[in-house]
Amino acid sequence: MADRIKGLKIVLGADTSELIESIYKANSAIKETQSNLNAINKALKFDSGNVELLKDKQQELSTVIQQTKEKIEDEKKALQELENKGVDKTSQEFRDLKTQIDLDEASLKSLEKQMQSFGTVGGQVLKAMGEKMQEVGDKIKAVGDKISSVGQSLTTTVTLP
Repeated sequence: MADRIKGLKIVLGADTSELIESIYKANSAIKETQSNLNAINKALKFDSGNVELLKDKQQELSTVIQQTKEKIEDEKKALQELENKGVDKTSQEFRDLKTQIDLDEASLKSLEKQMQSFGTVGGQVLKAMGEKMQEVGDKIKAVGDKISSVGQSLTTTVTLP
C-alpha cells in the first residue's frame, strides 16, 4: 500500500498561503481527533457499556468525518488551481496531490463505514444491557439449578429412612 504523503509543496504562482494553511490545519485537527478516538476505543475495551464513552466515540467519529471532508475539499481546490495555472497533469506535484486526495477519500469511506457499523449510542447501550441481562439470567439459572439439586437430595435422604 502506498505511504501517506507527509507534506505537499504546491507552487501555483499565486498567493495560496490561505489554502495551504487550511490543509495544514485540517491535518492537525484530524490527527488530534484520531488520537482522541483511539483513546476512547481503548477505554471502551475495558468498559464497553459506558454510555459517556459511547457518546464520545460517536461525536469523535462525526467530527473526524467532517474534518476529512473539509480537507478533501481544500485539496480539490488546490488541484483545481493547479489545473487553472496550466500545470502539467504528469508533474510530480499534481500526481502527489491527486494521490493524497485518493488516500483521503479512501480514509473517509473507511470512517463512514465505521460510523455506520457503530450505529447509534442507544443501540450500543441496548446491546451492552442485553449482554449484562444474559449474564444475570445465566447466574440466576445456575443458582436455581443448585437449589433444585439440593432439594432433590434432601427429599431423597429425608424420605428414604
